[in-house]
Amino acid sequence: AIIMIAKRVIPYLFAVLGTAMCVLECGFTILCLRNVVFLNTLLYLSVIDWYHYMIPDKALWIAILVWLGCIPFAFTAYGGVSGVLGTILCAIAFGGGILVFTLIMDRLLQKETMGGGDIKLFAVLGLYLGMPNALLAMMLSCVFGLCFALLCIGRGRPQIPFGPSIALAGWIMLLYGDFVVDWYIKMIDRK
Repeated sequence: AIIMIAKRVIPYLFAVLGTAMCVLECGFTILCLRNVVFLNTLLYLSVIDWYHYMIPDKALWIAILVWLGCIPFAFTAYGGVSGVLGTILCAIAFGGGILVFTLIMDRLLQKETMGGGDIKLFAVLGLYLGMPNALLAMMLSCVFGLCFALLCIGRGRPQIPFGPSIALAGWIMLLYGDFVVDWYIKMIDRK
């Protein structure tokens, strides 16, 4: 009974936590609203992927439409025309690059290496994060994916969904991406 209650309550706790973190990070702005919608979309996608091994396209479309809908209200925060075009190109390049890599790996390994929903989710991350943050989110998602795989091995799960790992990395990079990228660059420069 406790496990069933926890399964139902934990997503709501994460939604409240994500909203509070967004407000603390962005204040009460249109970008905060955009980020809250995206964080909750990531949470929703994680739960669906964890239990059903799929990422619904409708949720990704909601995230894209919210991103587009916020442009007129936060045009300067988006970086003007060059910022908007840059993140759109990032989404296309990031999603397309991962698609090409996945097709190559599928061919080499003769099996599906990543689902189409994961690839589309990476493209949407590119839209929200921009190139440096999206690349770091990809690396973080791989680390989280390995951690989830280790947790799942002992539980006998037939498949290990990658969506929760991508969503957790996206969550961290959306809220604290600039800080994480700066820390990472400083760490590399020391070596």
